[in-house]
Amino acid sequence: MIYIIFPVDPSTSFLSSAIDVIKEGIGDISINVITIEASDEAYRRAKAEVQEIPDGAFVLFMGHGTSKSLYGGCSKDFKRKDFLVTNDLHFFKGKDLFLLSCHSSSLLYSSRKQRNHSNALGFGALPSDMDEANSNNKLASLGLSNEDIAAYREFLATCIPSAIVHYFQNGYKFEFIEQYLIYLLNKEINRLVLEDKNRPLAGLIFSMRTEINSM
Repeated sequence: MIYIIFPVDPSTSFLSSAIDVIKEGIGDISINVITIEASDEAYRRAKAEVQEIPDGAFVLFMGHGTSKSLYGGCSKDFKRKDFLVTNDLHFFKGKDLFLLSCHSSSLLYSSRKQRNHSNALGFGALPSDMDEANSNNKLASLGLSNEDIAAYREFLATCIPSAIVHYFQNGYKFEFIEQYLIYLLNKEINRLVLEDKNRPLAGLIFSMRTEINSM
């Protein structure tokens, strides 16, 4: 059983296509999507749904986050804010947790006791726009363009669901997702360097690769 937690946020709407890819690729496995609209009531409702996720489920969160929290939905009239904080991650005891959000690796590490050391995979910086890229000193030094960020967003929307679909189709252990993701990232890095000659974008994906962490 798969649960996808997806905040309604204009800056991450490009990831909605990943849900369709997973649904088409998984087949008969039950998939439940928990959306987090941009309102306090929607936050409360979605949090209640998260608490009902059964043990043994695979949980995918796709949205913004920090080393201390996962954010919910936002709009021009509703500012993005914390949806789940570190202590809330006890909701994911007994679940396999995949957090596609910035600095989720640090969040997962600090919540190990709350999660009872359940399977989890997280990331470092995952910029969805130039402002986010430029706010990170390492990424800012790459000389990325708006076109690079657009290509990176498109790559994320295909790479992540491909790894998840491959994992479920083959019945591998959770740890396999990280291995297969690294394979896909290395393949794209090589293509960007050797064929496209785009070292800034290759550098961004290399940074992503080095910061993936499963536990």
